[in-house]
Amino acid sequence: MKRIIVLLVVVQWTLSVFAQTGEKVLMTIDKTDTVTANEFKSIYLKNNKVGTAESKSVDDYLQLFVNFKLKVHEAQLLGMDTTQAFKRELEGYKKQLVKPYLTDSTIDMQLMKEAYDRMHYDIHAKHILILLPKNATGKEVDMAHKKIMDIYGKLQKGEKFEKLARLFSEDKHSAMKGGDIGYFTAFQMVYPFETAAYNTPVGQYSKPIRTRFGYHIVKVVDKRPSVGKVKVAHIMISNVTPHAKQRADSIYNALQHGADFAEMAKKYSDDKSTGRKGGELRWFGTGQMVPRFEKAAFSLKKIGDMTLVRTQFGWHIIKLLEKEPIKPFEEIKRSLKDRISKDARAEKSRKAVLLRIKNDNKYLLNKKSLADFYKVVDASIFDGKWDKSKAAKLTKPLFTMNGKGYSQQLFVDYLSNLKQRLNPQPIKTYIDKQYEDFINQFLINYEISHLDKKYPQYRYLLKEYHDGILLFNLMDEKVWTKAVKDTAGLESYFKVHRDQYMWNTRIAGGAFKVKDVKTMKALMKLLKKKDSKSYSCDSIVAMINKTDSGAVTLLEHGKFEKDKSKYLNDYAIAHKYFNRISKAVRLNKIIPNKKDLTVLYFGKQLPPQPKELEEVKGLAIADYQSYLDAKWIEELRRKYPVDINQDVLEMVKQSLKQK
Repeated sequence: MKRIIVLLVVVQWTLSVFAQTGEKVLMTIDKTDTVTANEFKSIYLKNNKVGTAESKSVDDYLQLFVNFKLKVHEAQLLGMDTTQAFKRELEGYKKQLVKPYLTDSTIDMQLMKEAYDRMHYDIHAKHILILLPKNATGKEVDMAHKKIMDIYGKLQKGEKFEKLARLFSEDKHSAMKGGDIGYFTAFQMVYPFETAAYNTPVGQYSKPIRTRFGYHIVKVVDKRPSVGKVKVAHIMISNVTPHAKQRADSIYNALQHGADFAEMAKKYSDDKSTGRKGGELRWFGTGQMVPRFEKAAFSLKKIGDMTLVRTQFGWHIIKLLEKEPIKPFEEIKRSLKDRISKDARAEKSRKAVLLRIKNDNKYLLNKKSLADFYKVVDASIFDGKWDKSKAAKLTKPLFTMNGKGYSQQLFVDYLSNLKQRLNPQPIKTYIDKQYEDFINQFLINYEISHLDKKYPQYRYLLKEYHDGILLFNLMDEKVWTKAVKDTAGLESYFKVHRDQYMWNTRIAGGAFKVKDVKTMKALMKLLKKKDSKSYSCDSIVAMINKTDSGAVTLLEHGKFEKDKSKYLNDYAIAHKYFNRISKAVRLNKIIPNKKDLTVLYFGKQLPPQPKELEEVKGLAIADYQSYLDAKWIEELRRKYPVDINQDVLEMVKQSLKQK
């Protein structure tokens, strides 16, 4: 809830950064906080549609802006921006704000369009895999590469792919099927594998490629237009069920003669998790179900069509519920971007950003300084026990950015903090890889620390969140929570303003539901008694139901203003009585409706009268909060002087007229 309110505050009260050198200052708060003309104009245009009925005048908006600025100024003087809670919350927003600046929009769009194009086709492929461990040594990589190249050579000499897959592939599940992995589409395989499959013509195989699993050769068997997604329900008769085929046939026959599918699934399906839901499965597309089930489901053409198919799990009766083709690009662009950000293909965008940062900041590596590490780092580092004192003499610049040198000791500290145990490998290979990780992390952090200087819009947004959080925290303390907890202040405010909270003319009454005409007569008899006014509607119901539980149900009761009752206002007589403006009178009007078995009871008419605090507490608290806020603003305006440069303000007005 707090996060939502902060965002709303930001939208409504956008605040700029401090004045920039050479810009005209429009306003100074307490002789310290300045706002420039350009900043204010930008904020005004952001929050006002100039020329529309909703647009505020510059003068009106300026006063609202001043009120906001005063509150933020007070929060800063109170040190609210120095607390750990504030810093954590701002850091959370900051992580979200930096994301667009750490991706390459051109590369992102290319990746989205590439994925979208691929989603229109399903690939049927086979592969041969030579596995690699997660932290493979150079020797292990060389051995795996030699194996895959030997297999590739055999393929080029004409040996059958399927035979080689059975003999050599280390994906045991697919190897027994000649390497067959079935159909798949975009995002269902690791990105390098997906790319190899989509770039290889049908009937041909790819060159060896490397993924995080190892080395692959991919053969494309088929490429078909995407079948999209389907939603089906199924009834499964397990293979272990006696006479499974006969049972499946019997159920299928009953369904074809009109039996309810959902009820049959609940009663007979051996898949209890879906059976409880009438057999309904989640949406699925290519490669998400066992092949036979998937093929049968996608073969159904019309909604409601059914088929019977056998898989390794048993017999399935499948009913088509819905079909969904690939949606237009604009509809799924946001979800595509999100999926890409969590996928290996995001590395393309990341590499483009890193290259841009290097070029923008004239990054230059001193290769001789990096080579010094090959001599001082030894095998102890693979056990997480390397002693950084061995590199104490490394003080030369390791790299430069914008002409500034960065010492080798930065990388020394980085290496000394790596405590994980690794398989031994050549020191040079290890150092080069760790330096790549180190410099990439350094570049990203460097870029983030300079975003506010490079991108004014980022600087403004970060300041908006900064001030929005401060405003929320201070408003909560001074106004929102205070109004709720200050019961004495609320009661005092309510007494002074009580005439603002009035009931209009009301009628007391109730609506009853009875089980039969006999009960209706008993109820009416009780309501007509002279002493019935001493009973509540609840007690009258209890009296009748004492001997016949459930004979009467109270539909509605209370004191109602005109058109505020669900039942009483259904009758013209209600309007008649509500429109009588007179002293409180005893109406005691009873209206039976034998058709609906209802009884309406009209008690006394109540004249306009003040409401009690408990009846309007929510509204009263909101009004009290507005009162506290107004008093607080008066105090802040007396406490902190606001100096507005009228000449600059006039310039702003003139420039806005031209918009």
